[in-house]
Amino acid sequence: KYMLIALSETDVKVKEDLEGKTVGILEMGRTNLDEDYLLTYKIEDYDDVVVMLDDLANKYIDGVLTSLPISVNLIAENEGIYSVLDVVESKNKFGIVFREESILKEEVDAIIEEMIEDGTYEVIYEKWFDYN
Repeated sequence: KYMLIALSETDVKVKEDLEGKTVGILEMGRTNLDEDYLLTYKIEDYDDVVVMLDDLANKYIDGVLTSLPISVNLIAENEGIYSVLDVVESKNKFGIVFREESILKEEVDAIIEEMIEDGTYEVIYEKWFDYN
């Protein structure tokens, strides 16, 4: 997931306020989001999250799209400075990679399936990745 964030002190209060305005995103994360969603904004690519956040603070850009872990930390460490305008699903799915000859793959797959069935996976996901 990604979050669309703006400075709290600006007139931007809902995601529609950013339509057609400049929104920063880390270049490596751009492919994680739906192109149609990104077309709503003028996207500015960044290589460095610190530079991107400095540009937001200096109002060179109007908002940022950051991954959930970055967003949660940013908001927690800067209470009242940022407003979350939208939570956006990522197109990427993640997995665990094993060497081709690994004997662990089947065991790990079975454990993950058990965790999904008994609800443990959802509990872990909500604790670490779900922000509403």
